[in-house]
Amino acid sequence: FDLTGGGSVQEVFSPWQVGPDSNSTYTVTVVTILSEDDNEKNDTLSREALSVSQLTYLDGDTNGDGTVDIGDVVYLVSYLYRSGPAPNPVDVGDANCDGVVNIGDVVYLVSYLYKNGPPPSC
Repeated sequence: FDLTGGGSVQEVFSPWQVGPDSNSTYTVTVVTILSEDDNEKNDTLSREALSVSQLTYLDGDTNGDGTVDIGDVVYLVSYLYRSGPAPNPVDVGDANCDGVVNIGDVVYLVSYLYKNGPPPSC
């Protein structure tokens, strides 16, 4: 750790396991740093809690209702061509996983829903 101007590292905690399964593992490092002045004035530290959470989204669920259906196609068309609200996060609209949200994603969703195409999964 670069402690420009002095100070010392007092505590380091790592890793933490969070989430419903082992795929939700995050490495979190919590560091408490005291300046040289604080070391002279205080002999105890207070710890602060840090919480980490993972939000999950269903690829292709552009309207955020928890399913991929024709409503998502309509929502995406509205976003792209009628100044409708963006999917939240916008990445769920990238159904074909090419890195952009465009008409190709609309076609991909229609193919998935009505032509047995592959599901959106980036």
